[in-house]
Amino acid sequence: MMQGEATVISALKWAVIVFIVLTGAVAAWLGWQNRDSEKVILTALPAVALGTIGVLLTILFGLKEEIRETEFPAVFTYERASLIPLGLARDIGYLPSSETWASMHLQEITTAHPDAITKDKNSPGMDMYGDIALRLVFDRLFLTFGKTWDVKIDKRDLPFLGGGSGGYDEASKSDLIPWSKLSGFFPESYALQAPPILFEETSELGIPVGTKLSGEVKRNSSGGFAQAHICMVNDFVDLEIKIKLRGGAAGIGIYSLVAHLPQHESSNVWTASYLISMKAKLKAYRSGHPDMPKYQAWVDNVFETVKEQLDSRMEWERTKETVTLPKTRPLPMKKSS
Repeated sequence: MMQGEATVISALKWAVIVFIVLTGAVAAWLGWQNRDSEKVILTALPAVALGTIGVLLTILFGLKEEIRETEFPAVFTYERASLIPLGLARDIGYLPSSETWASMHLQEITTAHPDAITKDKNSPGMDMYGDIALRLVFDRLFLTFGKTWDVKIDKRDLPFLGGGSGGYDEASKSDLIPWSKLSGFFPESYALQAPPILFEETSELGIPVGTKLSGEVKRNSSGGFAQAHICMVNDFVDLEIKIKLRGGAAGIGIYSLVAHLPQHESSNVWTASYLISMKAKLKAYRSGHPDMPKYQAWVDNVFETVKEQLDSRMEWERTKETVTLPKTRPLPMKKSS
């Protein structure tokens, strides 16, 4: 919408509001002055009731629930025995950012809980990496929304560059969730019991005022990781993030672009795959509220933040840049005769 159009619409809106207020005030004054008249009562009250119903129905039909959703794969490739990410274990010159942080959390977990790997029901390591994926979601949320929920994220179009925080609105109030509270939502999560390594343990997550944060991990019939669920609900939006185990297989997955392992080596490597799905329902009865654009931006920022951390398709784009750019050579210049 152009600036001039917005100005005209705003002026018309206020003109209509002033007209309705003045007309209503005059009608109320006249009705009060003639409050003992049966004729006024029998004609005015039904008219007011019908008018009120008409306004209500007009508003209700104009309201519309908005749904935003996205999903993407999160893939981890690691050694079957140690669960160490392949790029770190083999030093092949390429390590996705998600697996960089995963290796740190893996070390934390196995140090604090040496039997964690042996307790894995979805061998090899798929319980562990489902737990780590959950941790990576909160790592990124705390880093991005550490001061307030109302942040601006700079989006960068180049595939080898991610988005970054471009500032925040100090005027927007936030409820703050301390890191220590997360383990209460996910008591069986080894990863969320470990202290943060990318920021202070006293750090807090900023969410909209009145937002209820909840979560759970669902297990399959054997007790292994099946799905993690994060939910944030307030008067404007219901937002959920799900991490679902899709399965796993022997092989090097995305690393086939940069690593050429012999067949017997590939059988010692495992690739675990998860589906990350995010869905937001922006509530109809607040769809025209002046604060709704802030909540729409918050939803988009949460989506962008989690994708930046875990989306393997984005890793694929970065990998292509890593592989392609070094091979690019400038075209030779023709000599002038």
